[in-house]
Amino acid sequence: MAMEIGPVHQVSTMTDHGWGFSLKDSTGHAHRGITLTYRTEAEASAARAIIEVVTSDVIEAAVH
Repeated sequence: MAMEIGPVHQVSTMTDHGWGFSLKDSTGHAHRGITLTYRTEAEASAARAIIEVVTSDVIEAAVH
């Protein structure tokens, strides 16, 4: 898989805190990625499960 999906964990935001996980491009030399943050652990876990399914056939994930 060209994309790594990190585990759900507690995340500090600029104004509060929440639960989130990271998406990283695991191809190439520069490991770029994003963190998605949700209000609750349940929301983050549900979103992660959906993203895992819809990205299962990704051949490249590039953040520009």
